[in-house]
Amino acid sequence: MSDITIALVTPPGWTLATGGPHLALPLLAGALRRDGHSAYLADWNIEVSKRFGARITEDQARAISDDLDFGSMNGPYSAAQDALLGGLAGTTATWDPQLGYSDSAYDSSDPAAIREALEAPSPIDGVLTDLAQGLLSESRPRIIGFSISVPGQILPCFYAVRALRKCGFRGIIVLGGNVITRLASKMALTWVFDWVDALVVYQGELVLPALCRASEGRDWTTIPNLVWRDGDQIHANSTHVLTPSQFGAPDFRGLPLEDYWGAQFLTAVGSRGCYYGRCSFCSIPYAWGNDGFLGNDTPTAIVQQFETGISRHGIHRFKFIDEALHPGLLSLVADIVIDRGLKVEFEGYARLDQSWLSPRLLSRLSKAGLRKLYVGIEIAGSKNRILLNKSDNADPGKFLTSLSDHGILAHLFCMFGFPGTGEDDAVATVEFALQHEPHIDTLDILPFHYANHTVVPGAIIVDEPERAWALTHRYLPTVPGALSMEGVSELARAYENYVWVTNARWIHPVYRLASPWTPTPTGVEPQRMILCGSSY
Repeated sequence: MSDITIALVTPPGWTLATGGPHLALPLLAGALRRDGHSAYLADWNIEVSKRFGARITEDQARAISDDLDFGSMNGPYSAAQDALLGGLAGTTATWDPQLGYSDSAYDSSDPAAIREALEAPSPIDGVLTDLAQGLLSESRPRIIGFSISVPGQILPCFYAVRALRKCGFRGIIVLGGNVITRLASKMALTWVFDWVDALVVYQGELVLPALCRASEGRDWTTIPNLVWRDGDQIHANSTHVLTPSQFGAPDFRGLPLEDYWGAQFLTAVGSRGCYYGRCSFCSIPYAWGNDGFLGNDTPTAIVQQFETGISRHGIHRFKFIDEALHPGLLSLVADIVIDRGLKVEFEGYARLDQSWLSPRLLSRLSKAGLRKLYVGIEIAGSKNRILLNKSDNADPGKFLTSLSDHGILAHLFCMFGFPGTGEDDAVATVEFALQHEPHIDTLDILPFHYANHTVVPGAIIVDEPERAWALTHRYLPTVPGALSMEGVSELARAYENYVWVTNARWIHPVYRLASPWTPTPTGVEPQRMILCGSSY
C-alpha cells in the first residue's frame, strides 16, 4: 500500500434530490485503490446540507408516492428548502434542493466574479472550515481532488479550496469533472493556479495514480490530461482517454450512503459515452473524448458491480449513468443476472431505438430487474424532429405501451425551442404526453440551450467574454419565425406550469425520490454502511 493518501471531494452545490452519489469519485477511488493507493472519499454536498438540517427520507418519499396529493408532495420539499435557506439566511446565496446552489452577487460563469468572491467571506465558510479540518485530521492527504459536475458547484468549490488552504493544507489540489473538462482552456488563468495546482480533463483514472507515482517531484509533463502551471508558464499536457481494457468498477466505500435523500441506490456504468453521440444539441459526447464513445464494459464486469454493491452495502438498487444503454449489452447483462438469481432493480437512459420494441428483450430485462427507462423524446408528432439529428425512429407510442406491458416505467425528456421548431411542436408534444398519460411515470420539459462544444444550425452565437465560464451560449436564431431565447424560456415555462397543474407527479422531485424503487427485499440484512472518513 502506498503511503500517499488522496482525498476525493464532491463540493457543495450539486442537486440533493437523488438517492445515490455521483459516480465520479467512486470510479476514481476504484482506480486508485487498484493501483495500491489510499483513497478518502467525502461528499461535502451531502455534509453541508446535513448540517443545515435538510433531508427528505425514503419513508417521506414513499408516503408521497402512495398519496399523490399536491400538498403532501410539497410539504417535505418545502421543509428541506427552508432548512437550506435558513443556513444561508441574511446572504445573497440560495440553494434549491433540485437545482443546486447559486449566489445573486456572483455570476459563476464570470471568472472575475469568482475571483472577487474569494476576497470576501462566504455564507458557508463556517461549515467548510469544520469539514476541511476534519478531512485533514482524519486522512492527512498529500493530494486533494475535487470533481465539479455542474456550474452551481464552481463557486462553492473555490470556497472549499480556500478553506483548506486557510486550514494549513500545502499539498496538491486538483480540480476535475465534467465542468472542468468543458472549461479547462478558459479556466487556465494565472490566478486560478494561485489556489489549485492543476486541472484534470477527461478521465481522472489516468491522472491521479500518475500524480501519486510522481511523488514529490513536480515534473508533470508526462502525466496525461493535466493542465498545470510551472512557474510563470501554463502547460496543457497531451490528452488520452480510457480504453475498454482500462475500465474499472466504482468503489463507494467511505461515502455516507445512508445520508442520501430518498430511496438509496448505487450508480453503475456499462458504457463510457454514447454509442450514437451525434444529436445536434447535445454536448455530452465532448466530455468523454474520442468522438464521445469509449466503448462497452463486459457484461460480467457490469454484473460484478451489482454483486459488490449488494455484498458491501446491502443495496440492491442501481442507476446506470450511461448516456444511452446499449440494448444488446443490457440483454447479456440480464441473462447473467437471471442465471445467477440476483435480486436487483435498475434504471437507466435509452434512445428511441427499434430494439426496445422487442417483447423478448423487454421480458428478459423486466425479469432481470429493469424498472425504468429515461428517453429523450424532445418533440413528438412533428416532422421538425429531424432537425435534432437524433436518428432514432421507434414509434414513441409503441415504445411507451411496450414498456408498460412489461412493467417498466418511462420518463420522457421534452425540449422546446430548438431553432426551426416552435409552439406547434410544443403543443403536439404535450398532447402526445396527455394521450399516453397512463404509460408515463415522470416527465421533464426543458427549454433549448445552445451548449458549448456543439454546432447548431439555425442560430449564431453571441460573444460574451464576461461569461467565459458558461456552459451555454447566448444566441440569435437565424431561422425565419424562430423563437428568441426569451421566447423559448417562456414557452417551456408555460407548458411546465400547465403540466404541473395537470399532473404534478410527472414533475415533482419528491415523487422521484421513491420512483421506481420497491423497498429493500425482505430477508436481506444490509451490512453496516461505512461512514465518510474511512480510508483504504
